[in-house]
Amino acid sequence: MARVGLLEARTLLSGAAADVLATIATPIALGTPKTGTLAANEVVFFQIKPTIDGRLIAQLVAPGGTTRLSLMDDQGQTLITSDGQSPAQPDDLIDIDVAAGTDYLEFENLGGAVSFTLTTTLTPASVPFQPIAVGNGPDSIVAGDFTGDGRTDLTVANQDDNDVSVLLSKRRRHLPEPGDLRGGEQPRRDRGGGFERQSYVEL
Repeated sequence: MARVGLLEARTLLSGAAADVLATIATPIALGTPKTGTLAANEVVFFQIKPTIDGRLIAQLVAPGGTTRLSLMDDQGQTLITSDGQSPAQPDDLIDIDVAAGTDYLEFENLGGAVSFTLTTTLTPASVPFQPIAVGNGPDSIVAGDFTGDGRTDLTVANQDDNDVSVLLSKRRRHLPEPGDLRGGEQPRRDRGGGFERQSYVEL
């Protein structure tokens, strides 16, 4: 189906509050690669349904092709678009926090016929810009790379609970729920150092 036809279909449906792409998109399961071929200048839509809030990564590999990958909400509004990461890395990559619900990936083939592989992952993450629960009476906080993975982790000294909350950043942007370590009576300050290697941080 031509892109013009898809846009016309979306426009006709846009007056309603319904999901405007549901009738033309192919459902795919997050975490299961989707492979296929696309004709020259063809456009396809894939429906995804995140069951939790989290970090969505979608990567489109189409060797020798010129492509564009976009993420859309259930009203057909574009949230983010990738037309390659760099001249040396033409694969389309989307890396964004999403809420549970229904979204769509639009795959545009801007050149000749191509074979493609679309991979998706969804990793649980805290809600952006919302507080992260720690213990009672948080007194001080330290940031550092505690695990040596190049990402910033946090510790919080909880004075009333006599423990320390450790928040390891397994994702690039947001932190998971904390784990607590006993810290003696009324821990008041964490200090950075090295766990097992000098690039690590010690509490």
